[in-house]
Amino acid sequence: LRAAYAAQLPEKMRVLSQATNDYVATGNAAALAEAHRLAHNLAGSGATYGFAPLSRLARDLELHLKTQIE
Repeated sequence: LRAAYAAQLPEKMRVLSQATNDYVATGNAAALAEAHRLAHNLAGSGATYGFAPLSRLARDLELHLKTQIE
């Protein structure tokens, strides 16, 4: 399972990067919400599959994005 998760990471990161870039470029609230959701999911799943550094970085991003939502 860990290897399958790792194989999906490049696509997960691409989608998160795109949502984040969309928000930065446009200020679009939907893009911000999507980036926040993706970071939240990555923080949780990264920890579950044993990718602690990834999980910590995703959690930091999630918390930063949350401040933009509030």
